[in-house]
Amino acid sequence: NLKKHNLALGGGAKLANGLKINAILNYAVSDRVTPPASPGGGSGTQSGGVASVFSDVLYTPRSIDIFGLPYQSEIDGSQTYYRQTSQITHPLWTLNNTRNNEAVARFWGSANMNYEINDNFSLNARFSADQYTQTNTSLINRGGEQVPDGLYSTLDIANKISDLLVTFNYDFNLTEDLNLSGFVGGNSRRETNAGNFTSSTQQFIFNLPGHNNFIENTAGSFQSEENLLGLLASATLGYKSFLYLQLQARNDWTSTLEKENRSIFYPSANVSFILTDAIESLQNSRAINYLKVRAGIGTSAGYPNPYRTRTVLGTNTRSFQPFGSSTPINTNNVSNNLGN
Repeated sequence: NLKKHNLALGGGAKLANGLKINAILNYAVSDRVTPPASPGGGSGTQSGGVASVFSDVLYTPRSIDIFGLPYQSEIDGSQTYYRQTSQITHPLWTLNNTRNNEAVARFWGSANMNYEINDNFSLNARFSADQYTQTNTSLINRGGEQVPDGLYSTLDIANKISDLLVTFNYDFNLTEDLNLSGFVGGNSRRETNAGNFTSSTQQFIFNLPGHNNFIENTAGSFQSEENLLGLLASATLGYKSFLYLQLQARNDWTSTLEKENRSIFYPSANVSFILTDAIESLQNSRAINYLKVRAGIGTSAGYPNPYRTRTVLGTNTRSFQPFGSSTPINTNNVSNNLGN
């Protein structure tokens, strides 16, 4: 079951002073409900603690009348099938007593501004944003063979990305044959991620979702932030509109590295030659209407994910409960991954 709605708005304006502004906004929501479909292995799911209507059908013999057999007990709602106490659950029980729900709301858009200072210089600014929230809910009622005690889990995710790019552009003739164009600018980007998840087992009342209806609960959360600042420049020298030399460079500072390693510089250069504009005999050719040769060399930067440069300490509350004691033990653990 899938429901999806989209909305898009856009517009622009040009002012008398030469300022141009345009923007576009998008909003989309979706809601999807499906039965679980984990991969099968042996006579059940490949991994424990999950349900799968796919494996239920796959390992049911062809001679079994799936739609002719009862699939649910009228007493406690548990599944009934031709093989009791096996890992194979009646597919119709799985279909009616389990579900995965994913609800997503996303907003994204951009706004652009361009101002022509004169015939040779202009200023351009672009701001873009992209954010979404996602809620995942999974329910497995008690009484099935694969997860007999039931399972209810929820996951809430929020992601936000904002990006600002400002450039100062130039384009003018040095001589009658030489032209110089390019830009200098700056870029700022920020991304945040946050999430909360809860997993509950041992359902109390049959077919009643909600963590308060499950005896055992495990919860957790995560969050991350990432910032990027960059300076960039480009210059293109053209000769008679057929020979071009372009030089580009960018320097970024990223928050995912230690202070002494945050600065990354990556330049590039290329030369292009338009033969059909330079060679007069090719301009009237019927076989070739455009021929260009280009050679270049460049570098690019890559950044690690946040929080990878230091060894972290994990926490685990209610890690285990000693025998004969009513007080759970809280623990700390050092990560198996060393900071780099």
